[in-house]
Amino acid sequence: DTDFDTASAFGIALPGGEDSVVMAFPDFAPREGLQLTTGVPANGNFNGNEKLAEYSLVMDIYWPKAAENTYRALLQTTPDNSDDADIWFEGVVAGGIGGSTSRSGYFGDAFSDTWHRIGVVFYAHEDHGTYKVYIDGQLVGSKRPGEIGERWALDQIALLLTDNNYETENGYLNALLFSGRALSDQEMTELGGPSGELRLQLPATQLQQRVRRHQSGFGG
Repeated sequence: DTDFDTASAFGIALPGGEDSVVMAFPDFAPREGLQLTTGVPANGNFNGNEKLAEYSLVMDIYWPKAAENTYRALLQTTPDNSDDADIWFEGVVAGGIGGSTSRSGYFGDAFSDTWHRIGVVFYAHEDHGTYKVYIDGQLVGSKRPGEIGERWALDQIALLLTDNNYETENGYLNALLFSGRALSDQEMTELGGPSGELRLQLPATQLQQRVRRHQSGFGG
């Protein structure tokens, strides 16, 4: 079961130096895990298949040292968890984030007993699909165009921190953000490292468009 308490109560480091309430999660079995409901319309190359091709996932996560030599599932795009997860934490000391494909693997260094803000931005496409990996606001790697196809496009539901073969571990989650679009490098940089909250500031142009739409709803 998951459990909620302050980081200090769990005896772990404080995310961004703030003693916020965090979630302790177990090593989920295949029929367990966190369910993510996207709540946004299909987009991108697989719009015709009613799938979300361009999206972003960001989270503050903490793995105890006991987990560092185990491959840990991050994202499972198959809603019934009937195959391998699709994004992983590498099972080595200071391992990266990603997954083995034909021409690349894992990116960056994610240390145990340390809070990290992990971000993955997806551009799934049948011909030149890729994804980018960020750690604490810094771009640490990206898949070569052409490696990331429909497997990484989302239906309305995805799973987090679970895999069909029990490749999971106990850990802690502080904050999570899902966006139904591919966030820019600048937006990911602005999100920075782990902190008490995870909030995306929309670009000024988008805020202005929202204001105009709101104003247009009033009668003369």
